[in-house]
Amino acid sequence: MQSLIHETERLAAIERYDLMDTLADQAYEDIILLASQIFKMPIVLITLVEKERQWFKAKMGLEIDQTPIDQSFCAHAILNQTEVMSVNDATKDSRFSNNPMVLGEPNIRFYAGAPLVTPDGYALGTLCVIDQVPNKIETAQVEALRALSRLVISQFEMRRMAKELQNSEGFLFQANVNLEQLILIDPLTNIPNRRALEKRSEEEFSRASRNQAPISMLMIDVDNFKSVNDQFGHAKGDIVLQQVASKIRSTLRPHDFVARYGGEEFCVILPDIGRFAAMKVAERLRSIISATKVGNIQVTISLGVATQTFEANDHLTSWSDLQHRADQALYHAKSLGRNQSVDSI
Repeated sequence: MQSLIHETERLAAIERYDLMDTLADQAYEDIILLASQIFKMPIVLITLVEKERQWFKAKMGLEIDQTPIDQSFCAHAILNQTEVMSVNDATKDSRFSNNPMVLGEPNIRFYAGAPLVTPDGYALGTLCVIDQVPNKIETAQVEALRALSRLVISQFEMRRMAKELQNSEGFLFQANVNLEQLILIDPLTNIPNRRALEKRSEEEFSRASRNQAPISMLMIDVDNFKSVNDQFGHAKGDIVLQQVASKIRSTLRPHDFVARYGGEEFCVILPDIGRFAAMKVAERLRSIISATKVGNIQVTISLGVATQTFEANDHLTSWSDLQHRADQALYHAKSLGRNQSVDSI
């Protein structure tokens, strides 16, 4: 079970998105329609799991709008954010065999649910498909369910950002905000993408230059990632990238910035962090990731570290110069045998 602290933060995240008991929305209806066409199952739900109940933001094949939490399959599914939970026959699963929704209407037999995980790592609920006869889910369908769950989170994010803009500015440019945010988030890892990195890097480097404050950058590469895809498949590779992104994000300070640079590479911006402290952050990340396993896959990373202190002997003029130095250090780390942190000096 999740810790009380984590559950409190998860429930706060649900409050932040302000979705509970809101009206139907065509975007979510479209997603469950797609899911119903892909899976050919009679019941499709987008759920949000609170402390005492699960509520359906969108539904197909059910008349009710919510259930008590003790009847919720989704409350189990959100405990593992990286996996799609599937139950082939609920009557043979000790967790659900006595569930009123199995013993009576809607007579659930098969269930598959993909957690709806926010960019800051909280599972709010699931996108789930349900059958009234025993069934199973194929690997391609698992990936389709994950992809649709990411679309749901994108819709959640657009709604949140639009409301924030409306509250702070007094007016709403929803279409523009939606488009901008869609192109700034990596849909697989739910962290900023390379375009967002370029924008943030320019801002942070300019601020550091004005204040003559240090700024550091980490370039990170998941070691031997091609062999992971080749040996275990792209689905497992995706989970590795999601786990690495989640571990990095949860380890950094709130005002640090992490983005997926591309493929298996990530980039971290550390404002107000000098060379020594940046290396400590890099080593902490390397240690945490090296203790991570996805199934029987041992995950490690290599890191290149670069720092601009704006002292007389520093000749960097832009964030791209800083990134180039971090890239060179990363290349050195990989040449030393990987699972290394290397400073650009």
